[in-house]
Amino acid sequence: MINPVRDKFLTAKKLSSWRLAITEISSVVVLFAFILSKLGSEHLEQIQLIVDWLGFLTIVVVAVLSLAGSFVHMGAEDDRKKMAIDNAFDKQFGENKSTGYYTNDGVNDGIERLSANYFESCFFTNKIALSMLKKLSVKSIFLLLPFTAAILLRGNQLLFLLADLAIVSLILSRWIRTAFLVKKTKSILERFRGFYCSKKNMDSKTKKGSELLMILDYEAAVTWAHVLLSEKVYEKERDNLDKQWDEMKLRYQIS
Repeated sequence: MINPVRDKFLTAKKLSSWRLAITEISSVVVLFAFILSKLGSEHLEQIQLIVDWLGFLTIVVVAVLSLAGSFVHMGAEDDRKKMAIDNAFDKQFGENKSTGYYTNDGVNDGIERLSANYFESCFFTNKIALSMLKKLSVKSIFLLLPFTAAILLRGNQLLFLLADLAIVSLILSRWIRTAFLVKKTKSILERFRGFYCSKKNMDSKTKKGSELLMILDYEAAVTWAHVLLSEKVYEKERDNLDKQWDEMKLRYQIS
């Protein structure tokens, strides 16, 4: 299989993983400082000052990594769209064409194959994002606890309070965007299922209009969510998802 956009997505995911690792380390340090404050450590003021500046530094580094990751991610998404068009219409708008990434080469080229490709993408996106959300929900709770406690115990240190709030907002934002992606792709996936069940009864214009609307809705959902799908989850569930997709192709006569 040749996926010409994979390297860009892997780079974006690496930047995202660094950002998450820094947030997790900062969360552990904040929790450690909170425990020491309850134990009445004699070096509490010095430790708290270090933790405060670490939290401020964390938000700066996380912001830089977020901007860099977003820049790479947007470029990868643009290339992904070109790749989908190239496969469906047998053109080459991107630098390189994919081979074996989509499994619908037996479908007539044009909007019909593009629709099948997006049905496949929506299916994989929904299942992978759902698996991610389950793990992310647990991780987010553990990450939020120390920062929430720090915010509640802050005095008049506005700078450090804003840093804690920023980290909390990043953690919540990631969970909300992933939850949105799961919910929205599930809805679009059901529309694809309904379309392939009834498309024989549609005229040509209605069929193409429905296909384009679902494709645009999927792209809008992916753009708004701005979520990088986990490579680990994909590799772990790939065989099972491939099998499910092959069964769906038979059920909906996509060939």
